Amino acid sequence: MKKYLNEAIIGNKEIKVGLTEKGEIIRINHSNMDFRGLIEFLHMGIKVNDSNIIYLHDDSNNLYRQDYLEDTNILKTEIKNTYFNLLIEQTDFVCLNTNAIIRKYVFINEHEIPLDIKFLVHSKMKTDDNNYVSGKKLENGLLQYAHDYDMAIIANELKCIGHKIHGADEAINSGILEDKDYIGMTNNSAVSFEVGLLNPGEKKEFNIIIFANENNDKNKLEDIEEKISKLGKLDVKKELQTAKTYWRKYVKSHMAINFDVQNVYMAKIQQIYIRTILLFPLLTNQTTGRNFSCNGSR
Repeated sequence: MKKYLNEAIIGNKEIKVGLTEKGEIIRINHSNMDFRGLIEFLHMGIKVNDSNIIYLHDDSNNLYRQDYLEDTNILKTEIKNTYFNLLIEQTDFVCLNTNAIIRKYVFINEHEIPLDIKFLVHSKMKTDDNNYVSGKKLENGLLQYAHDYDMAIIANELKCIGHKIHGADEAINSGILEDKDYIGMTNNSAVSFEVGLLNPGEKKEFNIIIFANENNDKNKLEDIEEKISKLGKLDVKKELQTAKTYWRKYVKSHMAINFDVQNVYMAKIQQIYIRTILLFPLLTNQTTGRNFSCNGSR
């Protein structure tokens, strides 16, 4: 089994998300951090003009730069595709009061030609003989659910233009997803959205919202979809500001050591100290008090 390391972690009291240095989400844990994660993989990519899919986390033409926003658990990954001269700013955070993972995107066309862009999401959830996963297209995205949890991927600012419930592995490479509207017993599905035509120098902003929900009340499908529809009313700018304020206050209230930041060495130690303060609440099960490892196999 291949081992994947979390280069970064974001989350709230219930949801913890592990990411690589290239911005790939490699695990999502809900509530009980001592239990298994929800996903096998969650890959995001783009189709530009007539290209095949270009994965944001894995392309030979991509250059990466990543860091947290200062004194927060908000992660920013800058992805530059040098073939199309397309700059992508990806900001990841988890809302504090709802189990929504926000991926805020800014696409900037730095090429001399127009770029027609489509955004694709390929999601494979964990499943077993006692907990089969189903997939269902939503008006603005994709719903995957089992009897005890569900996950939705929606993009309210973009038009949903394609999906593939079964056979996503075979279809995803072309970047063209065509399927009928039905519910399928599969844990491996994909969905695509229209970003649109970006002229040279033009930029486009949009949000991908990933909702991870534990069905403790054994909700009906209609109840799950009603919860998801409310996510469309999330004020992402407000949620982002709320997260910034919360984490910066958290750091301030836990700073027990004063560092001489005029000293380069001590300034570096302070950065490590602050990152440790921010990391520990994300490694703790809020119910049991146990910590879970940053590493592990998936």
